Amino acid sequence: MWASNEQGSAQGCEHTIAIIPDNPSGIELTPLYLRFEAERGGTLPADQKVQLWTGGGLAMPWTAVPDAWWLDARPASGSQATQIAVRPNSTQLAEGMHATELVFAATPPARKVEVQYIITKSTSAGEPPMALSLVLDAWPQPAAVRGMLQVRITDTGSSAIRLSLYDPLGRERLSVYAESGSVLQLPLDGLSPGLYWLRAHGKTGMVTRAVVLR
Repeated sequence: MWASNEQGSAQGCEHTIAIIPDNPSGIELTPLYLRFEAERGGTLPADQKVQLWTGGGLAMPWTAVPDAWWLDARPASGSQATQIAVRPNSTQLAEGMHATELVFAATPPARKVEVQYIITKSTSAGEPPMALSLVLDAWPQPAAVRGMLQVRITDTGSSAIRLSLYDPLGRERLSVYAESGSVLQLPLDGLSPGLYWLRAHGKTGMVTRAVVLR
């Protein structure tokens, strides 16, 4: 038996025991919280593993989507129990605490893992330049079916960005090109309620946001 002084969280536990039923109602994840720390401009932190169960060997399709450009998860999709390697892909963020989520889309409902990333002050002689970044914002959340989704996208490395909306099966339902810094209104006509993925592709990379329609 192990005890933690962090009530309600696996944070602070030296060991974690998870008891999973043979046939869970959806995917099960552990841990539900990850914390990384790195020096700005320094070495990337080591990856951490998230264990995913589907229960009883059942096939249960899932997709892992980081909700921030600086987070990677591999593998990004599957249908069986596995371990997902998670880690930041940059140390060029501003000093301080950065928080995001790793969202697992599946049927039944989605699950998520909270991620905290601490960037400490560089101890080197010079300060590295800030990395180019792609920023994607979408609102309101949740959005109304047959309504409009407002989207703002900024890419410091390019002016034209491709924006796509995917359903839970990975099918592209909408695709447009946007200018960096502009605000778009995306019509949601013809889409059913549920979880979708909004993805932006620019010269500095790709970023994905979860979008819920109700």
